[in-house]
Order: sequence, then structure tokens, then C-alpha cells
Amino acid sequence: MEDLGDLLYISTSTDEELRGMVDCLEQDVRSGISSYNDLARKYKVSPVYIRGLAKRMPNLDVKGQGGLVLLDDSQ
Repeated sequence: MEDLGDLLYISTSTDEELRGMVDCLEQDVRSGISSYNDLARKYKVSPVYIRGLAKRMPNLDVKGQGGLVLLDDSQ
């Protein structure tokens, strides 16, 4: 139920409400921390929350078994 609550929050929030966390995630991915499990532990949120943010934002994506990647602006 907690995971469902996280997904509902992400889906109903505005981009501005989520921007702070997304900026931090982008910075971490650029510095080499791409595991969403590691990022979830770092920010004390669930891995589903991190995945949901990555799927919602156009410049982040989930690849493979647990990694986040930044997408180019050209895609």
C-alpha cells in the first residue's frame, strides 16, 4: 500500500513540486550513482518512488535491473 501511495503522490503532483528531488537525482546520476535502490536509501524514500520519478520526468529513465540514466535532449 505504501508503494501505491508513492505512485499516487507522484502522478498527482506538479512538476514544480517534484523538481527539487529530480534535480538531486540528476546530479547523483551524473556523478555515477545510478542504482535506484542506492538513491532510495540516500533520500530515505522507497525504490518505487525513485522509479516513479524517473518515469515521469522526460530526461530520466530506468534501464536494466535497477539503474537510472539521463536521456539526451536530442531524443
